[in-house]
Amino acid sequence: MRFQRSFYSLFSRTAQTMLALAVGFLITPFVFRFLGQERFGAYKALTTYLDYFYLLEFGAYGSLLALFSKSIATRNRENQRRELILGLRWYTRIAAICILAGLGFSFFSHYFIPVSLELRQDLRATCIISLIGFIFITAQPFRAFLEAEQKSYHIHLYLAAQAILVSLSSYLFSKNGWGIRGQAVAMVFGGTLFYLAICAILLPQFPGLIRSTIFERIPRSFHIKLWNLQWPTFLNDLSGRICLLTDNIVVSILLGPKWIAPFFLTQRLMSVAESQLQGVGASTWAALGELYATDQHETFRSRLVEVTRMTLLFSISVIIPICTFNSSFIRLWVGADQYLGDFFTLIVGFNALLLPILSIWGWAFVAAGKSAILVPVFLSQAVMNLTLSIYFTTRIGISGPVLGTLLTYIAIPLFAIPYLMKKHFKVSPVSILRPLAETLIAGACVSAVLYESDFNRIASHWMELLLKMGLLGGIIFILGFFTLIRTHERSLLAERFKSLAKKGGEYLGKK
Repeated sequence: MRFQRSFYSLFSRTAQTMLALAVGFLITPFVFRFLGQERFGAYKALTTYLDYFYLLEFGAYGSLLALFSKSIATRNRENQRRELILGLRWYTRIAAICILAGLGFSFFSHYFIPVSLELRQDLRATCIISLIGFIFITAQPFRAFLEAEQKSYHIHLYLAAQAILVSLSSYLFSKNGWGIRGQAVAMVFGGTLFYLAICAILLPQFPGLIRSTIFERIPRSFHIKLWNLQWPTFLNDLSGRICLLTDNIVVSILLGPKWIAPFFLTQRLMSVAESQLQGVGASTWAALGELYATDQHETFRSRLVEVTRMTLLFSISVIIPICTFNSSFIRLWVGADQYLGDFFTLIVGFNALLLPILSIWGWAFVAAGKSAILVPVFLSQAVMNLTLSIYFTTRIGISGPVLGTLLTYIAIPLFAIPYLMKKHFKVSPVSILRPLAETLIAGACVSAVLYESDFNRIASHWMELLLKMGLLGGIIFILGFFTLIRTHERSLLAERFKSLAKKGGEYLGKK
């Protein structure tokens, strides 16, 4: 059942990503053209700043995930209800604080995003419109509950619908001259419908929940449990956001908003792939948490190693084709003048390979309720990443932020987390670092061969590009499946998929 739910979650996430990818890539060139490079870059910089406001939740989401995971594993319905009440109250306060802080930020936004005089008013109005979206984060506890219940396929379905609505709305609004204000309206519209859909799933399962949220007194022990999980989650989330979200800010301040457009567009395809690969960890952490909560520690360790290997297999199958053909993709998509070069793409590719693995290892600590252990690692990572990103940007320009991120990943978490996993989970560092090393070596060899061949020449049209990328990815996946994945792991996966297919057949037969 754990594998079945994890598979459904991963499959639905993949389908959602592919749909969002298709719609987004079709729409983005038109939106870029309608807005212009400065407005497009300014809006991306603004959304990066607003993402930091989510830090005001102080790690509540990750903490609720851990609480829900345990209460769902033990089938304690009353604890689930009380935890939902606690989460709803907390996020109501967060929404109010975010809106007030955002209003203050809107009046000074042009100092953080240096734009022309004619764009300042639009930037401020766009910021204020975007703040409406914070109202609906009060429903975040419902989303966390669905994830912990291993029913995130509901979330992915609604995210797919949201992506379509947002993309189409942003196209129509930009085409009709709404500028960056229209982009904010589109995002608020899509987010509103998404959270309303999630509420519609869970509210009927907990009758009287809203009334209880207003009037019921929650025992102090629940508040203490939430806080004990919350502060390390907040610090880890802060560190993660500094590593992932500061690049746009560094580029905007040091190089100007006009550079954000090519910076964003060149790594867009890789970013989508990276997000999807991170979804492996997001789709399996709840199952790992259930194993740990029920004292199945040996199975917990073996599944962690298994997920690491599978993620590396998918990563190398996706990342190498993107690195090989990114220049062709950008040229066909938005124009060759928006491509920042092969060196930039290569660094982004290494980051995209490492981050999903580090994410999975981090999720293991969250699943076990031990996220506090990673606080020193992630704080050190954040400080080093920001320092190196600023340094290299001033020295080598636009490739500086992504190079700073790569060197930080290598220097700190890549070595620290395996050591901590050995100490707390008795996971052998060799069992998780060896497949990573094998993947890096294999990837380097394949990339070198491709670079010297005619295979990676510029694709002249979309069909040629898609066929080449698909062919290359398929070959790498087949070779990796028989080299990276061990024989017993292949047999185990085959048995699980047979069982899944059998259950699917039985379900269809009943229908």
